[in-house]
Amino acid sequence: MLSFCNLVNEMITTVILDLSKLPDKAMIIDMRCAAYELTNNQGFQWGYFAIIKRVIIIQFCLPLLVLGAQPISFFAHYMPWFQTPGYSHTGWTHWGDTIPNQTSHYAPLIGLYDSRDPNVLEYQVLEMKYAGLDGLLMDWYGINDSLPEYGAQPIFQVLAKAGLKFGVVWEDRYAASQGGATPVLQFIENNFFNTSNYLTVSGHPVLLAWQTTYLDGNTWLSDMNSVSFKNKPILCTRDTALGPGAEGAFSWINAGGGAALAIPSLNNFLNHSYAYMIPTAFPRYNDDYSGFSYGSIADQNGQMFMNTFVDCITSGNSIIQIATWNDWQEGTIIEPSVEFQYRDLDSIQSMRKKYIDPTFFFTPDNLQLPDRLFRARRQATSSVAHLDSVSDALFDGNPSLAEEILDNKSTGVIFTRFQTPVFGVHPGTVVYDVMGRKIRSFDLSHSTMKDYPRGLTSGLYIIDKNDGAALEHFIVSDH
Repeated sequence: MLSFCNLVNEMITTVILDLSKLPDKAMIIDMRCAAYELTNNQGFQWGYFAIIKRVIIIQFCLPLLVLGAQPISFFAHYMPWFQTPGYSHTGWTHWGDTIPNQTSHYAPLIGLYDSRDPNVLEYQVLEMKYAGLDGLLMDWYGINDSLPEYGAQPIFQVLAKAGLKFGVVWEDRYAASQGGATPVLQFIENNFFNTSNYLTVSGHPVLLAWQTTYLDGNTWLSDMNSVSFKNKPILCTRDTALGPGAEGAFSWINAGGGAALAIPSLNNFLNHSYAYMIPTAFPRYNDDYSGFSYGSIADQNGQMFMNTFVDCITSGNSIIQIATWNDWQEGTIIEPSVEFQYRDLDSIQSMRKKYIDPTFFFTPDNLQLPDRLFRARRQATSSVAHLDSVSDALFDGNPSLAEEILDNKSTGVIFTRFQTPVFGVHPGTVVYDVMGRKIRSFDLSHSTMKDYPRGLTSGLYIIDKNDGAALEHFIVSDH
């Protein structure tokens, strides 16, 4: 039987001697930990041992595991169902129906919104991008319900523009009223799986389903086999893999007993060994249902989110779900709110930098830029060409340029292709696009500059007049 001190020394030596094989060493460490746990009843020593093992895996093994074929990715659970009067509906659907914001203890930082508003979708997706999310998992009610179509497809297009992915979490409790799973699965295959930015693992689309009493494992298998998939999807059902149809599972929040049960419930899920596992991190649970509640989990000043997030990241699974982006009624939101501001998105940034990508360069201050753009669009009464340029800069990952335009620190010259620029040009003038790529060089006299905008598409450009002055920006518009 290994002594405690010798085993810890062997673990540390193993890590230091051969860093190139750390993924294998991590497995050895886990096996030795299990052996030690089975052969020793010294709880005091085991507590210290578990801590040391966790530190070694987090600090040394995890960064190398992330470099493997399937890196870790973060996806926020997303609700597409909000409606407001005056935009596309007569009521406040999911905001309180007739009395706004009576179904949440919290309020969105941008105010109550409509899920079809393109400015809202632009804002949400840019916040996701700058927080370090890889995409969203959309709560979807099926083919015959009006709400899932509400705001679904438009946001997929905005996600693609930002380089983000999406997946579907099907509320299969409505399968009976929709002809069973087969027509719904065929719809998903035709409309979602064939999208270039749908979430896949090894080329197979990932489908999450809530696992209700309507569908058992054999029904899932039968219905899956009745659809002609280009690539068979990986089905993950809630909390347990509902075999034989499901190969994986995703965890969900168990709020009934507060944190005392929610954390053990997550850890119990992580102890399973399904082929595919999607653990779920969460910041809190504080619902506002009329006449009842599913439970409560305290926010703990952001510590609940950090603790569950770290548990999910260090579990060795490649897809992490965050519950939720915007379930305002259950209070699990990470979308910027009046109460928490950008705090939870700050946490995602820090987790991404620490565990996934040390070169991730977006900052907490950058998270305010999509909000500024959204408010500027809402207040705009005339041309928004410069705001479109702010949007282009943000989608291209250039927050500094976006901020310069918003702050009016650049010249901000706007002209059409057939207007004469108002600035002088020196020999050797170079024009760059918004990403700093050289468009063309000019050796023109001021008199010939009147034809300068011809041939340039609408957008934001940077001009270096080669006169020793600071770079200037200008915008070409078709309007």
